[in-house]
Amino acid sequence: MQTLHLTGVETIGPMTDNGQNYIAHATVTVKPTECPRCKRTELYQFGDRAIRVVDLPIHGKQVLINLDHRGIVTGK
Repeated sequence: MQTLHLTGVETIGPMTDNGQNYIAHATVTVKPTECPRCKRTELYQFGDRAIRVVDLPIHGKQVLINLDHRGIVTGK
């Protein structure tokens, strides 16, 4: 079941409740076509990165999204 309705993001497993927060684990499924900073299109992927996104509360509990994505660098 897709609990997050975000384009290019896929949920990994169910959302969990630890009493104070709801926690969702997700991964980015869309590959970037250009660098968001310099707009270059020569991209090289390296390593996995994880960021934590805080979303709007549900039922008075904070929603945390652990988002896995690939790091990118541009060509020379």
